[in-house]
Amino acid sequence: MCEIRTIEPRQLTPELIAAWSTIQQSLPAFGSPYFRPEFTQQVARVRSDVRIAVLEQQGQPVGFFPYQYSGMGVLVPVGGKFSDYHGVIAPPEVEWTASQLLAACGASAWRFDHLVAEQQPFARYHGNVAGSPYLYLADGYEAYEQERKSSGSKELTKLARKKRKLDREEGPLRFEYDTRDPQVFETLLAWKRDQYERTGLTDVFQFPWTTELLQNIWDCREPDFSGLMSALYLGDRLIAMHFGMRSGPIMHSWFPAYDREFYKASPGLILLTEIAKVASDQGVTIFDLGKGDAEYKTNLKSGDFMVAEGEIELRPMARLLRNGYRASRDWIKASPLRGPAQIPWRMIRPLRDWMAFR
Repeated sequence: MCEIRTIEPRQLTPELIAAWSTIQQSLPAFGSPYFRPEFTQQVARVRSDVRIAVLEQQGQPVGFFPYQYSGMGVLVPVGGKFSDYHGVIAPPEVEWTASQLLAACGASAWRFDHLVAEQQPFARYHGNVAGSPYLYLADGYEAYEQERKSSGSKELTKLARKKRKLDREEGPLRFEYDTRDPQVFETLLAWKRDQYERTGLTDVFQFPWTTELLQNIWDCREPDFSGLMSALYLGDRLIAMHFGMRSGPIMHSWFPAYDREFYKASPGLILLTEIAKVASDQGVTIFDLGKGDAEYKTNLKSGDFMVAEGEIELRPMARLLRNGYRASRDWIKASPLRGPAQIPWRMIRPLRDWMAFR
């Protein structure tokens, strides 16, 4: 069994960062930008509750577990709800247990919703497992496109037709793969905030640390980690943008947005395919769309990476209460009371979200 100690991000030495990077790049399941030390460092710049557990054997680092301490003995992933992947960045042969990990972090609970599902020490704590769809671009965009058509999907054909129509009737279309225009960033925030208001979701950008985090990541141009803002214009009019992250051959979709006036033309999806074309030429092999069963993800995906939702709760009474809550919730969802039960849930959700993003 390995030994585990915890440090603050400022205690990450160049040697520890190099070890982290080497381990992360050697593990295909942990190739996402979310597992890069730079991502944790960027979150630590805007939040004071970030910590890192270092797993060691014979005094040498063999694994890393970044997390946030939310108080009351509860850990959450780095970036909280902004994190689309999390887990212990360590080879499978490194031996550790979930209870050992939490004890080393001075915690009694860890809640997760995008945990790499194949990480065995956490398997017994999974409550639900879902897919994170991705585009496979290792053989080039044309090969990806052909595979999608061969599978029976007509999505790319429809998008190509919409693109030609938009360009012909209202164009010309102009695509920027890596824009540095600050106005695009501001428009992204405005459109996302409008979307959250219209759909009744919590405005995650009301919390200053979230916008600062995106700005910092956009400014980050490290060889193994960078933010990427892409934009689609109709003439001089901005009609869609996409903010994501890249780590080596892995690109992750994070915040897409588009002008609702052009909804029927699918400008956001047109932009997504244009990004994939350029990205594949620049060495990207996986374009991860993030967990979710949205129709466009189902139609465009080459496959899924499996991620788990659940929690580790070592306090018996807290575990009993949480299990009772989940059982009641699941029963209500399957019962005729589902509709009326949504009313108190909608009242509670803003408070829950505020607690998650505060």
